[in-house]
Amino acid sequence: KDDERVMRSLSKIPPSMGLTGTTIGLVALFAEVGGSDAISKIGPAMAVALTATLYGVMCAFMMLNPMAEKVSAMTIKDREFRELIMRGLLLLKDRASPVFIEEVLKSHLTFTQQKELSQKAA
Repeated sequence: KDDERVMRSLSKIPPSMGLTGTTIGLVALFAEVGGSDAISKIGPAMAVALTATLYGVMCAFMMLNPMAEKVSAMTIKDREFRELIMRGLLLLKDRASPVFIEEVLKSHLTFTQQKELSQKAA
């Protein structure tokens, strides 16, 4: 969960940096408005502003957010795996039948996984 929280926090930084770049670009743009050759300098200043925003958004939404989703999915899988192990251990502690324990644990697998397990055992 800590890794997931860190990734979610990191994904908030690039858009903020993009916004900072946009602000800097707009300041440069407005600084040139009163000048003699303002028309030729407004375009590049606006390009810097929009490019900074683009990079910030792309970094967050194309890299960091998917990484956070992957970490979240891994966390969920890990939790389910640990709960399954705990259930098996509790059944062992209660001295349940090995056949019963096997069936209980198999019930958490998909049909395809159960079929593969049966083929490996044979």
